[in-house]
Amino acid sequence: MARINVNPKVYEAMKERYSSEYDGSSKKLWETLNKAVEDAQISGNDLISEKTIRNFFDGNDQSKRLEATLNALCKALLDYESYVAAEKALSPKAPEIVNNTAISLVPAQNLNQSQYLTQEWLQEYAQVIDQDCQIRILDMRKPRNIGDVYVEVLLLDTPTLMRHHQKTIDELLQFVEHSESEEDNEIVPKISENKASGFEVVAQSQRLMILGRPGAGKTTFLKKIAMVTMSELLESGDVNQNPLPIYIRLKDFSEAENQESLMDAITEKVPLDGIKTLLEQGQCLILLDALDEVINQEVERVYTSIDRFVKQYHRNKFIVTCRNAAREYFLEGFTLVEVAPFKIQQIEQFVHLWFQAEPETGKRFLADINSNKPVQRLAKKPLLLTFLCLTFDEIYSLAADPYGLYSDIIDVCSRRWDASRRIHREMPYAEGLTQERLLDMLSKIAYDSFIKDRPQYLWKRWGLEEEIATFTQRIFGFEAENKSISSRQVLNAIEANTGIIIEEVRDVYKFAHLTFREYFAARHIALSGDSELIKQVVSKHLLNRQWREIFRIIPGRLRNANEFLTDIFWEINKIAKNEKIQLLLKRIHEATQKHGVSSCGWRAMYLAVVRDAYYVGEHGVQINFPWARRLAIKVKELNGRRKQIVLPTPLSRVTIYLLITYAVVYQQNTPFPQSDIFDSVEQEKVAFFSQEPFQCLEKAIEQSAEVSKELTTKLKALKNKLASGENKDSKREVWLKELVEIMRDTLDIGRLFDFTKEDIEAMNNYLYACNLLVDCIGGDSMASPRLRNQIIDNLLLPVDKISDELVDTSDLLTISEK
Repeated sequence: MARINVNPKVYEAMKERYSSEYDGSSKKLWETLNKAVEDAQISGNDLISEKTIRNFFDGNDQSKRLEATLNALCKALLDYESYVAAEKALSPKAPEIVNNTAISLVPAQNLNQSQYLTQEWLQEYAQVIDQDCQIRILDMRKPRNIGDVYVEVLLLDTPTLMRHHQKTIDELLQFVEHSESEEDNEIVPKISENKASGFEVVAQSQRLMILGRPGAGKTTFLKKIAMVTMSELLESGDVNQNPLPIYIRLKDFSEAENQESLMDAITEKVPLDGIKTLLEQGQCLILLDALDEVINQEVERVYTSIDRFVKQYHRNKFIVTCRNAAREYFLEGFTLVEVAPFKIQQIEQFVHLWFQAEPETGKRFLADINSNKPVQRLAKKPLLLTFLCLTFDEIYSLAADPYGLYSDIIDVCSRRWDASRRIHREMPYAEGLTQERLLDMLSKIAYDSFIKDRPQYLWKRWGLEEEIATFTQRIFGFEAENKSISSRQVLNAIEANTGIIIEEVRDVYKFAHLTFREYFAARHIALSGDSELIKQVVSKHLLNRQWREIFRIIPGRLRNANEFLTDIFWEINKIAKNEKIQLLLKRIHEATQKHGVSSCGWRAMYLAVVRDAYYVGEHGVQINFPWARRLAIKVKELNGRRKQIVLPTPLSRVTIYLLITYAVVYQQNTPFPQSDIFDSVEQEKVAFFSQEPFQCLEKAIEQSAEVSKELTTKLKALKNKLASGENKDSKREVWLKELVEIMRDTLDIGRLFDFTKEDIEAMNNYLYACNLLVDCIGGDSMASPRLRNQIIDNLLLPVDKISDELVDTSDLLTISEK
């Protein structure tokens, strides 16, 4: 067998696998190859020597090698049957990307108008295409025309699995290990990839294979191509300008009893005497949808039929769609591209089209998406965005029940998506690995990934197969001797059939969305029924920002969330044992009592607006006041739902207006967002910096008339100084000090606290945890109404004021009054 040039991309892929799986050991790889030869009962003369392996990977010349050597290495390292197959898969010819190209699907040959295509026949055939190109997903009440909701698809010229410049898991993880970041679900960065309009790519390609993950929009795009092509053909009536589109669903072809070849399927789909002539002349656009949906027994036949048909009628244009995971059958001569996730502009366009009859509903839906980062990430996938639209049509909300939302989406991925299209994909040992057991296994894998010292986002194939094996060996039917085989089969089936776990780069796997990983981890905790496990999760991970979504999901799954909510409340008050925090909570509690608004809502409001009037932190370290403002809004909403709103009093109005005045003067150049927390002040929104300081002060003076003449006199004097410019530059500090003295002496508010870094860190943790607790209470939690009300009513209280019935305070630090 002759020597051939080694493709650099194939060599790079083999060397990466050689390094990661065999530790760069030529002996280990030689032993693997030796065993493979023995198992196949091949002559020892065909065995590659260890020296050959060592020279290939460690030498300086890899330009040429025997094809037999390359075949063996590709089989062992890359799971390809031959070097040629590996080269086709790893070095696809990229499509020429042309910007601003008009949509045109012109056939390869410019031939005379066909005598078979009459206008009457075209009109009838257009109805067939129209019927094929309707979409009906899950519980949609009636089909929708693709044209009504279609958003332009972008294609990547380098499919995800072909990106081999990422060498190690450590390099991949640098893109996701951010403690607070929720911006992106993608682990592998998009490096040097071209994105172009799908129609531009189609116009430039004779044979195109479109890859994409489940629900990425492959089928919708293919149907849109069929509709556009048919419309242009109807208008021109000339296949010289526009080919005849033929849409074939490969699943239907594979299951049809009377369709042995692809030509059988086409002649049945297109009732035209001259269809063979049109094909021979290259006047057709063949659209083959979902190669991955073909059942296992028929894959080889369908693949062979497509390959023969393409070679026989090579003048035509061909487009095939397939899931990334079902990549074993790349078609010879086809350019590989991948559907890109939706960007925010595409999401907005889709939603506007979906709700075009109810634009206000669409605006509210977009607002819900924009306020929920995990949902926003899910919306990048067209199928899941469609499902979110369907859900919103029914309940007019997305954020109230995160567990229910994720549960429905997982159901889409794991069962209803295939069931709605009457697809049954074969799962290994299906009688043992039921749907529920599959979800249990994914839940255990996700939970284990969170509790490791270093959170795990990615898995090597062998590591994931080990976790699958550990779980499945407890299921009857998974025999120990078939451990490695069955584990790989299960992993391949999960990826191809559900899309919940996907291969990001070769032999490196992840959950398709980080949200899925969070959902499954929460599911494992909630279904464990282990109160000690729940306590341990709360005590160890409450303040870990990466666990935030898990905590929000758990109460929606628990049958009784009493213990979970109480555990969180207990931990929050352990955080609040800090002396400065206790003193601050005490002052706020006393102020709200004095002002006649003693409630959690008013405590949260005071905490949100005191800002600079209360705290002085060292080294410029600041308290995270956005958390305080969010908490005030959430608590107010909860109290509204409970019908426990405490109306403002004159003293509370004066306090709020003076605190706003202080903040405006203190930081006049710092923007401060509007917030609904001020609705309690005369039922109007008052935003920091939306008015001049003296306007806020005037409102305080108006309210002070109901409090005391002395207070009114002091505030008027202060206003005169403000109007004369005494709040400017060097005089500002003196003016603010006088305002603080008035607030402190008259309203018992405004005492300064000198917070250390440790105090501020504790305060930020306290605010974060309080927000999380309110999220858990306000979500879909099954808890005692009495307990729920007790927790809300005792929120933001100093330890010694918390109800003994709710929590034992004996272990908490006793704060002496100072």
